[in-house]
Amino acid sequence: MVSLLKKTIARRAAFAGLILLLLAGFSFISCSNPTGSDVTVPAGLVGTWSSGGGDEYSIKGTKLSYNGEDGSFSGTIRYISQFTDTSGVIIIQYDKGHEQVYYTGYETTPPYAPIGDPLPSSNGSFYGIYYDSLEPGVSVEMANAFWLGGAEQGSIKAAKTAYTEDMGVASADGDTYIFSYGTYEWYPE
Repeated sequence: MVSLLKKTIARRAAFAGLILLLLAGFSFISCSNPTGSDVTVPAGLVGTWSSGGGDEYSIKGTKLSYNGEDGSFSGTIRYISQFTDTSGVIIIQYDKGHEQVYYTGYETTPPYAPIGDPLPSSNGSFYGIYYDSLEPGVSVEMANAFWLGGAEQGSIKAAKTAYTEDMGVASADGDTYIFSYGTYEWYPE
């Protein structure tokens, strides 16, 4: 009877140990990437990129932020499609409260202030930023995706479909295009 009791206790202890080991393993796996992003950002894109004209992109880890005279946004990088060694698109998911803001227009003279109240963006939280002519540690050309009504997408799947290499070409109805590339110089952290 004592032997049977010892075996039962040993089995329960082994089972509890196995459960603790599995929980520890799952905790390690889930903490290994706290952003939830499976993206590896090419080292040549990491850093702060400034136009010298008042706007800049900052890419740190899997976070991207943009600050410019006409607005700002930030988010977690969820996907990068490299078209060539020097060009591609970065898809972010906006950080809550840091979405792109749109206006009905902008003044045509400096400081190009927005006209009217901000327009609501209800398309989604995934957004594409294009890059071209990347020279790591030197310069890059970057452009925010743009089309009338907002370029945001509702899911990562829709964003991967929308933000393609061909997206820079105007659509048949003329409303899908990249606004324009700007040249940015790299600044060390």
